Amino acid sequence: MQINELFLMKNPHDHIMANTWRLIFERGGQSALTTNKGQRDLSQLEKLLPEYRLIGFAIASSNGRGRAN
Repeated sequence: MQINELFLMKNPHDHIMANTWRLIFERGGQSALTTNKGQRDLSQLEKLLPEYRLIGFAIASSNGRGRAN
């Protein structure tokens, strides 16, 4: 089982955030978060994590699934 599968099994409502991270790392040098030195600047993405989590909560509640904690 892959790491992202483990993540999604524990937090199914966070799939949007997980897919965002996956896309950033798959795109590599094409990412807007990549600096001119080829290093990824994840500080912008880290600022968005609370919003992605809220989107995940909204999706989970619309599907009738609540979070235990």
